[in-house]
Amino acid sequence: MIALAVTQVKSLKKAFSVIGNYGMDIYMIGYYVQISIRVVCGSMLHMPYIIYSLLMCITGLLVPIPVSKYIIRKFKITRALMLGDFSKSKKE
Repeated sequence: MIALAVTQVKSLKKAFSVIGNYGMDIYMIGYYVQISIRVVCGSMLHMPYIIYSLLMCITGLLVPIPVSKYIIRKFKITRALMLGDFSKSKKE
């Protein structure tokens, strides 16, 4: 039922498609975003765990997408080093 609902709603379909396209980037970069949130919010500011754990989930999913789009995937060398993409078809 969830899969059917996702295919029927255009904005959900697009959101899951973007997350799918940047899945490896989210996996590789999201960890560093989550650790920085945990250190700042948990260790330094002593915020409640539920607040900074939600921040870690949300920012760990959303921040890597623009970082990857505008920095990592833009240059051939960073694409090769971070994602293992050695194809010559993409422009620099």
